[in-house]
Amino acid sequence: MTSLGMVVVHDTGLWNKSLFGTVHSDLARKAPAGWITGAFYAHQQDERSFINWILSEHKEFGSINFHSARKLRHGFTLLQRQTPLVVNR
Repeated sequence: MTSLGMVVVHDTGLWNKSLFGTVHSDLARKAPAGWITGAFYAHQQDERSFINWILSEHKEFGSINFHSARKLRHGFTLLQRQTPLVVNR
Protein backbone atom coordinates (compact mmCIF):
# COMPACT_ATOMS: atom_id res chain seq x y z
CA MET A 1 0.00 0.00 0.00
CA THR A 2 1.22 3.48 -0.84
CA SER A 3 1.90 5.81 2.06
CA LEU A 4 -0.71 8.57 2.24
CA GLY A 5 1.10 10.88 4.65
CA MET A 6 0.98 14.61 3.94
CA VAL A 7 3.73 17.16 3.64
CA VAL A 8 2.75 20.63 4.86
CA VAL A 9 4.87 23.61 3.81
CA HIS A 10 4.32 26.95 5.55
CA ASP A 11 4.93 30.41 4.04
CA THR A 12 3.89 29.57 0.48
CA GLY A 13 1.42 32.43 0.04
CA LEU A 14 1.82 35.92 -1.36
CA TRP A 15 1.33 39.17 0.53
CA ASN A 16 -1.04 41.70 -1.00
CA LYS A 17 0.70 45.10 -1.00
CA SER A 18 -2.56 46.89 -0.20
CA LEU A 19 -2.60 45.11 3.19
CA PHE A 20 1.01 45.88 4.21
CA GLY A 21 1.84 47.26 7.62
CA THR A 22 5.14 48.92 8.48
CA VAL A 23 6.87 45.59 9.20
CA HIS A 24 5.88 44.19 5.80
CA SER A 25 6.92 47.33 3.93
CA ASP A 26 10.30 47.30 5.67
CA LEU A 27 10.87 43.63 4.86
CA ALA A 28 9.93 44.11 1.19
CA ARG A 29 12.23 47.13 0.94
CA LYS A 30 15.14 45.08 2.33
CA ALA A 31 14.47 42.13 -0.03
CA PRO A 32 13.05 43.59 -3.26
CA ALA A 33 13.51 40.33 -5.21
CA GLY A 34 10.35 39.02 -3.53
CA TRP A 35 8.03 41.08 -5.73
CA ILE A 36 6.12 38.71 -8.03
CA THR A 37 4.01 41.54 -9.48
CA GLY A 38 3.58 45.16 -8.49
CA ALA A 39 0.86 44.11 -6.06
CA PHE A 40 2.06 40.77 -4.64
CA TYR A 41 5.15 39.92 -2.63
CA ALA A 42 6.52 36.42 -1.95
CA HIS A 43 8.24 36.69 1.42
CA GLN A 44 9.55 33.08 1.20
CA GLN A 45 10.33 32.27 -2.42
CA ASP A 46 12.36 29.17 -1.50
CA GLU A 47 9.26 27.50 -0.08
CA ARG A 48 7.31 28.26 -3.25
CA SER A 49 10.19 26.89 -5.36
CA PHE A 50 10.26 23.73 -3.23
CA ILE A 51 6.56 23.10 -3.92
CA ASN A 52 7.12 23.61 -7.65
CA TRP A 53 10.11 21.24 -7.59
CA ILE A 54 8.14 18.46 -5.87
CA LEU A 55 5.27 18.81 -8.34
CA SER A 56 7.60 18.75 -11.35
CA GLU A 57 9.85 15.90 -10.16
CA HIS A 58 7.23 13.74 -8.47
CA LYS A 59 4.19 13.60 -10.73
CA GLU A 60 2.36 11.34 -8.27
CA PHE A 61 1.94 14.29 -5.87
CA GLY A 62 -0.86 16.81 -5.89
CA SER A 63 -1.16 20.02 -3.91
CA ILE A 64 -3.72 22.26 -2.30
CA ASN A 65 -2.71 25.86 -1.54
CA PHE A 66 -4.29 27.69 1.37
CA HIS A 67 -3.61 31.30 0.43
CA SER A 68 -5.53 34.55 0.72
CA ALA A 69 -5.36 37.83 -1.16
CA ARG A 70 -7.88 39.45 1.20
CA LYS A 71 -5.98 39.02 4.47
CA LEU A 72 -2.28 39.26 5.15
CA ARG A 73 -1.44 35.62 5.80
CA HIS A 74 1.66 33.51 5.25
CA GLY A 75 -0.28 30.67 3.66
CA PHE A 76 0.57 27.01 3.48
CA THR A 77 0.46 24.19 0.96
CA LEU A 78 -0.50 20.55 1.50
CA LEU A 79 1.19 17.87 -0.63
CA GLN A 80 0.11 14.25 -0.87
CA ARG A 81 0.51 11.33 -3.24
CA GLN A 82 -2.62 11.11 -5.34
CA THR A 83 -4.48 7.81 -5.36
CA PRO A 84 -8.03 6.88 -6.33
CA LEU A 85 -10.48 6.40 -3.49
CA VAL A 86 -11.28 2.74 -2.89
CA VAL A 87 -14.95 1.94 -3.35
CA ASN A 88 -16.48 -1.33 -2.19
CA ARG A 89 -19.24 -2.18 -4.69
